[in-house]
Amino acid sequence: MKTTTFAYSGVRARATFGSTPLRGANYSNKGGKSIPIPTKNKTGLAIGMTVVLGGLFFAGFLPGQWQRYKAQRG
Repeated sequence: MKTTTFAYSGVRARATFGSTPLRGANYSNKGGKSIPIPTKNKTGLAIGMTVVLGGLFFAGFLPGQWQRYKAQRG
């Protein structure tokens, strides 16, 4: 099968359905409604993100600390 077949079918699909299938959908992008977490409590959101992201950052150093502990112990 030729690769131009796929190219022409893509052009035909965009001409038929528009450039993206979601273009005609009615999505609201107001007041933080486009993200999956609530944003009403800004302080709580900031604290939660700091705890999660800081914890994940710190978790990357735990294997190194464990290796250092094992080397010093025996």
